[in-house]
Amino acid sequence: MSTQRIKFRAFGFILMAGLVLSLALPVLAFILSSGSVQTASAQTACQELLAPGDIPSPVLINFDDLANAVVIGDHYRPSFGVKFENSGITQALTYGNEPANAASAPNVAINNAIFPNTSSNVPMVIDFDEPKTHVGFYMGNGDNQQTVGLLTAFDAAGKIICQFRHVPVPDAHTEFIGIYDPSGSILRVTWDYGSTALSESIDDLYFSPRRGIAPTRTPEPTWTPIPSAVPTQGPTPTSTPVIPMMPYYPAPKAIIKLPNFSIDLAIHGIEITQGIQCFDTSKGLSTCPDNSLPVATQKDSTARVYLKLSSVWSSKVNTVPVRLYIIANGVTYTANAYGNATKTIDQGTTDSADIYFNVNFTNNVPVSFYAVVDPDNIFTESNESNNRYPASGTITLNFQKRDTLKIVGQRLYYHPSGYSGNQYAQGWAVNGGAADWFEQVLPIRNGAVNYVVKSGYLNWTENLSSGDSQHDLIKTLNAYWILENAFSWWFSGTFTGADHVYGWAPNDGYSGGHADMPVYPHAGGLGVVGIGTDRPGTNTDTPGGGALIFGHELVHDYDVFHTDTSDACGSNDGNSDFPYGNSSIQEFGFNPYTGKIYNPATTHDLMSYCPANGSKQGWISPFTWNKMFSKLTPGLINYQLSGRTPPLMTFMPSVTEESLVVNATIFNPLYQPAQPGLLGELYHIEGGAAYYLPQGDYAIELRGGKGEVLYSQPFYTDFKSEYDGHSGTPTNPATDPPFSPDPTLQADVSFIIPWVDGTASVALTYLGETFDEHSVSSNPPQVLITSPSAVESWQRGSQHTLTWQGLDVDGDPLTYSVFYSNDNGLSWVMLASELTNPNYTVQTDSLAGGSDVRFRVVASDGVNTGLDETDQAISVPNHAPEVTIMNPVEGKTYLPGSAVILQGSATDMEDGTLPESALAWSSNVQGGLGTGTSVALNVLTPGVHTITLKATDSLGKTTSTTVSILIGYDIYLPLVIR
Repeated sequence: MSTQRIKFRAFGFILMAGLVLSLALPVLAFILSSGSVQTASAQTACQELLAPGDIPSPVLINFDDLANAVVIGDHYRPSFGVKFENSGITQALTYGNEPANAASAPNVAINNAIFPNTSSNVPMVIDFDEPKTHVGFYMGNGDNQQTVGLLTAFDAAGKIICQFRHVPVPDAHTEFIGIYDPSGSILRVTWDYGSTALSESIDDLYFSPRRGIAPTRTPEPTWTPIPSAVPTQGPTPTSTPVIPMMPYYPAPKAIIKLPNFSIDLAIHGIEITQGIQCFDTSKGLSTCPDNSLPVATQKDSTARVYLKLSSVWSSKVNTVPVRLYIIANGVTYTANAYGNATKTIDQGTTDSADIYFNVNFTNNVPVSFYAVVDPDNIFTESNESNNRYPASGTITLNFQKRDTLKIVGQRLYYHPSGYSGNQYAQGWAVNGGAADWFEQVLPIRNGAVNYVVKSGYLNWTENLSSGDSQHDLIKTLNAYWILENAFSWWFSGTFTGADHVYGWAPNDGYSGGHADMPVYPHAGGLGVVGIGTDRPGTNTDTPGGGALIFGHELVHDYDVFHTDTSDACGSNDGNSDFPYGNSSIQEFGFNPYTGKIYNPATTHDLMSYCPANGSKQGWISPFTWNKMFSKLTPGLINYQLSGRTPPLMTFMPSVTEESLVVNATIFNPLYQPAQPGLLGELYHIEGGAAYYLPQGDYAIELRGGKGEVLYSQPFYTDFKSEYDGHSGTPTNPATDPPFSPDPTLQADVSFIIPWVDGTASVALTYLGETFDEHSVSSNPPQVLITSPSAVESWQRGSQHTLTWQGLDVDGDPLTYSVFYSNDNGLSWVMLASELTNPNYTVQTDSLAGGSDVRFRVVASDGVNTGLDETDQAISVPNHAPEVTIMNPVEGKTYLPGSAVILQGSATDMEDGTLPESALAWSSNVQGGLGTGTSVALNVLTPGVHTITLKATDSLGKTTSTTVSILIGYDIYLPLVIR
């Protein structure tokens, strides 16, 4: 193939539009499916990756170390264990003639079929020497056609794990596609453009994990999954369109028409909402045009069609038919609905004709809408020419894919001196309800939040009664997050992938919440940690304080401020850019799952203080929606090991083979001038990871034996207080914001820097002045786990104590960290750190189960580290999933033919948030209803239905929960007095 050609077509074959026409549409899928083509058995295993940021600690190959037009073949195999096909059928080449089209200039990798083969149905093949959990890359060379790219992952037996399609493939390498297989079985991927002469092309290949340290012993056999029960057969399913849609309310049995000459029907407008939308500038935000808020793909949505009446005889006509048209990717979808025609718009009522839909595309797609009132001319009107809205053309919105989030819930064992309340964080919010509400209110797709309850409890003895004590907890969770990622990289060759860690405290001991905003970095400023009460709710329409605070604090982590308004619910934070005069959501909110309407008069933005204490409902305003839509743009990782400045506050491989985890405290010189700063625990580890903070006047220096600076890493922090509140803010002043406006007493930092051989001491400096310095001793510490030392099977409800012996020949005092793996050492979580006693007690029920769980104890002398692992297999029982039905609620009545949106989720200690295919809905009357977190249907027969959501984890363990609903009519009997 000539590498001078602008478009990659093997041997000059011309691409005909007809060759790709049949593939131009995304594959038909069930509601909320990923749009993928995969086997039923593999559906549970895979997720599509939307950005490099979805891959924890990725290894990156950018092809720029090779010259142009070089056969790649085994070039990356010695360093990375990656092989590209180089056979008599096809080979991968570098191509650098169009650097502007590369994700990272100059080179991309292209598939070059060998004559007489062509690129038609000859995919690019990439093999890995070791199995991977994550593989992804940027795609290109779509030639501005409707080119379909098919990514397929295979296991060691050559069996397809799963597949994902992307339509269209862009010309430049600007869009990302990837696969996540939790079982870590990916040994081959193929990338195929199907029956087209266009050559497959990729850039910036990311994958994970890299090689970690080998387990110390041979793993025991893992548990065999329990076969899933065959569900009761329900109605025969039909193929669900890519955009499923249906009205919320049924067709009326009869339409009562007014006299023929009396009315004219039209449409006020169409509101497209996924929770909040700007609509009707005469009543809402005058500067926010109708339907101007951005929208996300694969998120349940509602079109609210407001019907207009002109009549001298009546102010309202009920049950007026309307037909909504949705056009996406050249296909038109329709749904018929009914609403009440009124003279003015009232978003607070159910007069509108509401139609549920979901733009079930995995890639960005423009979608157009229009509607026609009385499309079949049932009513005779004075003007039949104005029934279409808009009168010509369409309303077009660009539905965009957003990032996904992994959130780890860290439960506290809370027992300060004198405290007598509940000690263990638990309940609906902790077990996944808060994450469900957070996902519902954010501009992200269904199932985008992977929430995991972390093994173990964090032992906490400090009373969370002040801002300073809350900062201490945030500092601790930040340090844990950094340390856990550093050791995970060393142990397993992968980072944890957690975007956020949320510390749950019992409501008896702490009723508020606190965040770690990067703009206020005194507790770390990493934008990762939040803490809050476990106060429960019952469903996402009544989420309770725990869920509301959970969302409030985690949105803070994106540097989104309080509402800063003059009402009693705002904060006196001069940095706030909240633009409204009060804390209201300003526009009407609408929950597409439940149909609940949020009136701005009684509903505040989730960044207001008031929703958490119950004085206002909590939802999201247009301003916060826009903020978070931007913050959740799929992230890009452009770091390379040479030639680029590494990004800040991002875990990445470093250029060295060893690293130093840094913890330090900087004291405010206004209060403690004699003690400017202290180094905390330092950890010299293997693995070569890095995590950098923004640069400033402070620095960590690695010094040689003569005091010379071998390496210096500057960093920034300050002592700004978060916020002050207005008088009358209805919070608990003992534990909740507002806090003092005075500067804080100290700032704490945690990060990771490269280690340099020959380092004799580590120093904390400020503008060249040394604040603190730790010497590096000659010998690393040693540690030996003494119990458990035999094969054990731990039972539910039991407690067990790990014991060990530590030794340091240099005589340094030792501290210890305890790590836990429930998957034969493939991944690790940290249970405790900075222990001074050589023992640690664990509750079996707090641990993720496994057939061969392991503990590692890491000893630190202040810099150097040593570790030991349990020698024999320990079995911990597998947990059943925690299942939640958010909708419908118990006892709700639906008219026959109404849309019932089944919404639920399940979290599992071992698996995290369970995938769509693990959730099965059924009715005791009609049998199976569908699978997924959200199932929309309008075929339930009249009568009482017991709706069951059954969740099945990866080992076949199941849990079910139920609600009862009535399909029919409420009947109220008159009171008879005898």
